[in-house]
Amino acid sequence: MKFVLAGNSSYGNRGCEAIVRGSLEVLKSSFNIESVIAHSNFKSIEEYNWQVNFDNDKSIIHKPAIFPDRYSLPWFEKQAYKIISPERARAYTYKNIIQDIKNSDCTLSIGGDNYSLDYGRPTLFTDLNNTVLSNRKPVIIWGASVGPFTKDVEYERFMSKHLKKVTAIFARETMTVEYLDSIGINENVHLVADPAFVMQPDYKYKDKFKDYEVGLNISPLMKHYWSLDSEEEFHELIISTINKIINKINGKLLLIPHVIQNHSNDLLLLENVYNKLPLDVKERVTLLNDDYNAEQLKGIISGLRLFIGARTHATIAAFSSNVPTISLAYSLKAEGLNKDIFGHKDFCIKPSDYNIEYLGEVISSVLESRNKISESMIPKIEEIKMRSLSAGKLLKQII
Repeated sequence: MKFVLAGNSSYGNRGCEAIVRGSLEVLKSSFNIESVIAHSNFKSIEEYNWQVNFDNDKSIIHKPAIFPDRYSLPWFEKQAYKIISPERARAYTYKNIIQDIKNSDCTLSIGGDNYSLDYGRPTLFTDLNNTVLSNRKPVIIWGASVGPFTKDVEYERFMSKHLKKVTAIFARETMTVEYLDSIGINENVHLVADPAFVMQPDYKYKDKFKDYEVGLNISPLMKHYWSLDSEEEFHELIISTINKIINKINGKLLLIPHVIQNHSNDLLLLENVYNKLPLDVKERVTLLNDDYNAEQLKGIISGLRLFIGARTHATIAAFSSNVPTISLAYSLKAEGLNKDIFGHKDFCIKPSDYNIEYLGEVISSVLESRNKISESMIPKIEEIKMRSLSAGKLLKQII
């Protein structure tokens, strides 16, 4: 069987890397395959070359789907095609991928939360589906959160029609299934789980960070969701967050960037914050650099007593290692994962609820019941991992 994985961003987002590696585990559990073709969306040829050199797994063949550099020659060419014909524009966008789509048995549209309004209307990904279907091949929205589109009623009507056309939607949490059902989409929807749950951890660096009690991940996206006007105000809130964590624990705090891309860089944000910390706080805080891949970060996170994270796949690394986790939520996906794992959203802090005192209360609650929470996670995480692997079996039935 030949599979194309498309729609992903680069490995600069370690969550995108985790999706690819986990998807390979899922596919190998049900199919006899030697490799997959991963067509990702890169910002530049340099970013593509970096990824090829960064990935040592030769069973993943990396290719560029698009290089959408704004105001580049291809960008201007696409704008011209948009005027002539939407179909021509779509074909031009995905011209690098069409031959592999034709030669494959199925295209998996990966990326986790592409089909939402979190980053604007997902036209790039609906175009991907249409490109695959126009070549008479199946396309699966793979291990994803979908929607909600309720803030854009016109687009919600469009997506209701569009999503009924795709071969199948493999939803990664129950809230997506419930939302899709509410807008009349259910016949092609299957509940699975995020493939990153079954990505294998690499424990190479776990002992190096064994003295660290808590891990913290903060995304630059949180500035918007926390409704903060200035970078200074944003940094001050993160510093207050770090101080609150330090005051609640006896051990050390590890700052863990999970997305290191030019347009959204956890490391740059955390570096700026770390440099502003008082010396007595710095002594108990360490900032990871960008040397660690997704598997190694999962291995490091697995040794923590508590993880606090904004990036979805940073929290999935913790969840799947049975580490009690506080989610700094900014979308449906975090709430859906918490509901499926814990049966409640008590450890999921929405932007509207975020303040330092409330965070301290949640940290105290989790640490007081840490062992009980971790033990209760074990059967649920095993169930979710089985749901991840069930995607391979469902895919086999469909194609």
